[in-house]
Amino acid sequence: MRSSFFSIYIPLRTDINSDINAKVSNYKLAQDLGIYFLRLRVVNRMDVAEACKQIHEILDVLLRWYKPSNSLPTNGIYFFYEEGELSAHNGKQRIVRVGTHGQSRTLKQRLGNDHYNGNREGSVFRKHLGTALLKRTGAPDTRISEWRKKRKKSPHWKEFEGTEREVDETLRSRFFFRVIDIDNVDERQMFEEKIIATISACPVCRPSEKWLGNFAWSEKVRRSGIWNSNFVYSHARLTEKDLMRLKQLAYETL
Repeated sequence: MRSSFFSIYIPLRTDINSDINAKVSNYKLAQDLGIYFLRLRVVNRMDVAEACKQIHEILDVLLRWYKPSNSLPTNGIYFFYEEGELSAHNGKQRIVRVGTHGQSRTLKQRLGNDHYNGNREGSVFRKHLGTALLKRTGAPDTRISEWRKKRKKSPHWKEFEGTEREVDETLRSRFFFRVIDIDNVDERQMFEEKIIATISACPVCRPSEKWLGNFAWSEKVRRSGIWNSNFVYSHARLTEKDLMRLKQLAYETL
């Protein structure tokens, strides 16, 4: 979590040498400010396990989506859940991927065109899934490395059409997602980073031994327990104020 530091100029009385009461007053003011900033830092350092628990509770009220739809909000953040992956916070399915979209795309386009109906070049989520599916079936590292290459750099691109279909089937049969409607792109990106960083740092909400992500090529995926590589080591974490705003946005999405 980012710590906040402030520089404050406090004008003190100039006649304190002649007024002992002013010394007492200024000393008390300094004490009060010290207590205030100590409390502020405690709030900002909210326990990640508690924050992760609250994220899951807030999102639990939202509708489940099993495929992209025209009814999705135009802008927002998506949260993927995976079959067999449960949260120790509440015994329900845990969040396994968080993402959003840029200004030039819509939420439906990101989910539909890139994740569900796209390919590994347009979706790092699909790329991560493909590496895990290949590794689980015993594919050599050279084969997995070829899968990870961009189309222009891979003469064997079309050889992985079967893997792309397997990724399609895995997404449709083992995952569902929830969304929160957020119009402001800066707010979307802020929440994306902080939620990913908070969930990946949670010591309670960990993957199962059978989680597909344990086979992923990316060490960040394996260590974080979610299908993300960006922001998993970020020091940005959700504060109580952020969680209150997230709850508001979730209820506005209903």
